[in-house]
Amino acid sequence: MSSTTEPTPLERLAASRKALIRHMSGDDRRPEDHDDFEGDEPFHAASSGAWETVRHAMRAFWRKHPVGVAIDLARPVIGKYAEEQPFKLLGISAGIGAAAVLLRPWRLVSLGAVLVAALKSSELSNMLFSMLATARHDAEKPSTTL
Repeated sequence: MSSTTEPTPLERLAASRKALIRHMSGDDRRPEDHDDFEGDEPFHAASSGAWETVRHAMRAFWRKHPVGVAIDLARPVIGKYAEEQPFKLLGISAGIGAAAVLLRPWRLVSLGAVLVAALKSSELSNMLFSMLATARHDAEKPSTTL
């Protein structure tokens, strides 16, 4: 006999479906932040503005980018170090900031080179290919009415 605090099998199924959709869409929010989550689609491009569409695309791109992955991996280590020695971490970050101001590394690479590197990224091309394939699949799908 199940207690009243345990979710029913249907509730567990719905929660696992939502978790899969959040994971597949690259959504990094916690489940309790999804109060506005309705239906099976976590992102509704038609109901949101252009800025929301751009934000969603950039967030999905950043979650797959190698630098974003490295930051996600380093975050727990840096967080633990910040708890143990916050002033050392502050000094290290101030030193890195001062070195960046003095060395000006952004002058070494042109903006065009950065844009070409971003466009040549396999993740960006995979995302564009996926969008095109989805549009083609939707166009080829026969419309059936019940």
